Amino acid sequence: LWAVEQPDAAGYTHLALAGCSAVAALVPADDVRRGYVLAQSARALRTLGALEAARERYEVSERMGQRHRDRWLRVRSVTGLGATHHQLGNYPAAREVFE
Repeated sequence: LWAVEQPDAAGYTHLALAGCSAVAALVPADDVRRGYVLAQSARALRTLGALEAARERYEVSERMGQRHRDRWLRVRSVTGLGATHHQLGNYPAAREVFE
């Protein structure tokens, strides 16, 4: 996943999204690492303007963080989810998530 995050940070968002898809195929669906892949791919989607798809992935990754009791995944997911709600103009939802 670290190798996929590097192109995203450098502005190669489409490449990062393709990398996330490849990594997701390697990780079992119920593995907490899948949540991290979803959160990273949601970030790429949000950058590309696919806000509804990003919102859905952040919500799934946050639920995975809850199920696996992974605080870092939950924080990463809700931060992205709040930013996505904000970009969508849904300020009440963003405020609720950030609280």
